[in-house]
Amino acid sequence: MYFSPDSEMLLVTGADNDGFRSIVWGIGSEKAAGDFAGVRFGAWAPDNEHLFAIKSGGVSVETGLDDVIHIIKPGVDEPIASMTAFPQGEGRYPSQIRAISVSPNGRYLAAAASTTSGEGEKQFTVKLWEIAGK
Repeated sequence: MYFSPDSEMLLVTGADNDGFRSIVWGIGSEKAAGDFAGVRFGAWAPDNEHLFAIKSGGVSVETGLDDVIHIIKPGVDEPIASMTAFPQGEGRYPSQIRAISVSPNGRYLAAAASTTSGEGEKQFTVKLWEIAGK
């Protein structure tokens, strides 16, 4: 679970029978402000209105799923923007983002990913981006 920077919203991530799912709740509200199928990780943007989200490829490993960071907004079905954060490079399989976080001061976005080579060797990479306007 992740509170928004203003503590007015709560992002709850988990899995159900249909796969990964994330729900945004307003504090004190009994109605979800957003429901995102396939989103397994998320982090609030400093503006309190957007989320950085990672969708899951499930059991398959496909380029464009676990290696992409999406910017989503509660109540909007499609991502506002997306970026391939960890290009496939020399590995046999695309990278899989394992964690994502925004720094407490809202200045940086960090993500950690693993890539498996054709020989089965895993490599872990952490990347850091400065968030625009901070």
